[in-house]
Amino acid sequence: MGYGDDVKLVGVGKDQHINALSNWTNGNDASVVADDSSSGNPIWTQWGAGQRELFIMDHTGAIVFEENITSWSGGVPTDVKNQIVGLIEDIPSDEPLFGDVNGDGAVNVVDVVQTVSIILDDDYLASADINSDGVVNVVDVVGLVNIIVGT
Repeated sequence: MGYGDDVKLVGVGKDQHINALSNWTNGNDASVVADDSSSGNPIWTQWGAGQRELFIMDHTGAIVFEENITSWSGGVPTDVKNQIVGLIEDIPSDEPLFGDVNGDGAVNVVDVVQTVSIILDDDYLASADINSDGVVNVVDVVGLVNIIVGT
């Protein structure tokens, strides 16, 4: 996958405060931008940041959270941690869904119909080979139905 595949936490501050960033960076690999004040703080301005500003970007690179963390004592608040966990859980998997023969993101009767069609056409499709025996046949249909009904 390309850029934006992970949830990103980015801190934006001014370089004049770089010595005070250890609480952000000690013991972790947090991304912190210390903007160059001699250049007029272009990143600070572009991001609309305030001192000690935390931005959270989802897997698409969209900013989904922004907050000044000056008042955060005792670490990251639980609701923010929960939001980060939710964003991580929302990252799409590169792994195909087992039993999703037609690739629509769901395992259902349409996949059974597709598998039967593959059998009738004497064809082969790896995603329809549920038991991975190199052949698509009625055993794969039964396996697919078992996936759908949860047995």
